[in-house]
Amino acid sequence: MPFRSRRRTRPAHRLLAALVLAALAGAASEAFAHGGPSKLVERRFVVTATLWPAGDATQLRFFFRDFRSGRMPVEPLSFRVRILADGSRTLVYEGAGGRVEDGRADVLFRVPDEAFYEVVLQFWSAVDPTHVYEPDDWRVWIGKSGSPRPWSSIAVVATAAVAMAMIGVATWRRRVDGRQGEPQP
Repeated sequence: MPFRSRRRTRPAHRLLAALVLAALAGAASEAFAHGGPSKLVERRFVVTATLWPAGDATQLRFFFRDFRSGRMPVEPLSFRVRILADGSRTLVYEGAGGRVEDGRADVLFRVPDEAFYEVVLQFWSAVDPTHVYEPDDWRVWIGKSGSPRPWSSIAVVATAAVAMAMIGVATWRRRVDGRQGEPQP
């Protein structure tokens, strides 16, 4: 007699679907804890932040675009960056400032530990240097050069993969169980 699994109920599928949604929501909340990589600043500028390892340091690059035209800002801009430890808000890095060139600003820095950090950007126009623009901060994971992803990201992806596999197996079993009662050709 072939092994026959017990019939799965709809609540079990709903539970698995809820697990998948919770895992995906966890991944999204981690990735966009303070919004996405792009920030709209006073409906005038769009600033995008990117981050990648650069030898023993970390490279942070901001791209500036005019909100209305989508092009680089016409007026000259200057900027300053501060990096704070997440939670304690201890100052980890404070740049001397610089000029935005060709719509981008680069910062090279080192952090003491692998952790989440708050990246705070301030910039101003040469036309009106008294008006300082400050988009919402970015919450980013910064690791040592060549370090693996944070465990929380791995756990979220693994949970989602296991839940999707469970749903796939349950669906497959339901289809197989339904075919066993049919006559074979």
